[in-house]
Amino acid sequence: SLSFALEPSLNITGLSFNGDTGVISGSATTVGESQHSIMLLDSNSLDVVCVGTLTVDITACSAAETCNGHGSCVLNNDGTSTCTCNDPFSGPECLKVTLTDTTRYVNQVDTASIVAPVVTVTVVLAVIALIMKLLYNRKKQRRT
Repeated sequence: SLSFALEPSLNITGLSFNGDTGVISGSATTVGESQHSIMLLDSNSLDVVCVGTLTVDITACSAAETCNGHGSCVLNNDGTSTCTCNDPFSGPECLKVTLTDTTRYVNQVDTASIVAPVVTVTVVLAVIALIMKLLYNRKKQRRT
């Protein structure tokens, strides 16, 4: 049967290494990077079958610091993280929406598309009212 080994052993708080499967699991509580040799061992003869390298790189960007899907988490030199937000989002967690000139232009276009039909309907109603007034005056003149 085969098993896995790390050299040096994995010594990162919150993470564990399963020698049977070669899987690293857990949730790291510290920031940093460690380099390891990973070996595939024949458990019966204790012979090394395969050797490779493994870099474990832990950053401060946890699942809770995903910038709410509106940016990317960047690790700072001091081990803290900062969100770099995608437009039009801003703020420490990319939750604030910043209006751009394009957004304002779209709003102006929407206003113009509403104003034009209102003006057209008003003019048509004014013309109908004028025609009705003319017809009423003509009918009134015929009676007298």
